[in-house]
Amino acid sequence: MRNDNLVPQTAPSIPEDILRMFGAPPLLSTEDPELYFLLLRTIAQEVSPKNAIEWFWVKDIVDLTWEIQRLRRFRTVLIEIERQARFEPPPPPWTPPSEQDLQFPLLLRGQPPTPPTEAGIRRARRWRARRNAELQTEIGSAKIFQGLIEKYEKIDRLLVSAELRRSTLLRDIKFYRHDLAELLEDCSDKIIDGEYTKTETP
Repeated sequence: MRNDNLVPQTAPSIPEDILRMFGAPPLLSTEDPELYFLLLRTIAQEVSPKNAIEWFWVKDIVDLTWEIQRLRRFRTVLIEIERQARFEPPPPPWTPPSEQDLQFPLLLRGQPPTPPTEAGIRRARRWRARRNAELQTEIGSAKIFQGLIEKYEKIDRLLVSAELRRSTLLRDIKFYRHDLAELLEDCSDKIIDGEYTKTETP
């Protein structure tokens, strides 16, 4: 549901028939529809669409802008997901093996598992603490980024594609507006010249 309080007061309202043709916005379930429609109306305020063609151009610009913002967020989220995956939980308390657990190594003439020493447990805890602390630093982020560089580059390529499509669309709108202005000017000149010629004809 849209929150009209978020929309600039001077932003043009979106005609209901245009909204129906737009259909549902291309949002993930975690994304905010209010922000999407805020962006839609804010860009419409800058472009001032005059007809359905220009409204659909505005929507294309909004969708591409939203996609660019999403991909930029995903680059950050990608690193944070990997950071959380690398956190080492504290070692569980050691429990003595059961009789059933001991049967298999004894059959193989192996040694039954020995309980860890207090010194070993402390070393493991210190190692995990140092590793987890490093994951919260710039060095840790750089190491994570190094391991994710291929996925990061794939997102970057998608970003470049979306930004290029948006730039092309903005250029098309500019040319369309310029050509339309020239067409209206030529049409106006012809009408004026025609009227002038007609009044001068005896």
